[in-house]
Amino acid sequence: MTTSSLVPVTVREAAQRLGVAESTIRRWMREGDLEGYRLGGLRTTEDALRRFVESRKLQPDAAHSR
Repeated sequence: MTTSSLVPVTVREAAQRLGVAESTIRRWMREGDLEGYRLGGLRTTEDALRRFVESRKLQPDAAHSR
């Protein structure tokens, strides 16, 4: 795991990347589907978001894919 994979991602950023509502991201975190933590608000990491997308076979917003 690299330092860049630990970069915090806000609920809003995650929702925009995946094209879902912020409430959906919060629900996935609450249900344990997406790793999250509190640090001045709910956050996830780049790595956790990538693993979640791969496990769900989701397509991130093309503007944010690398």
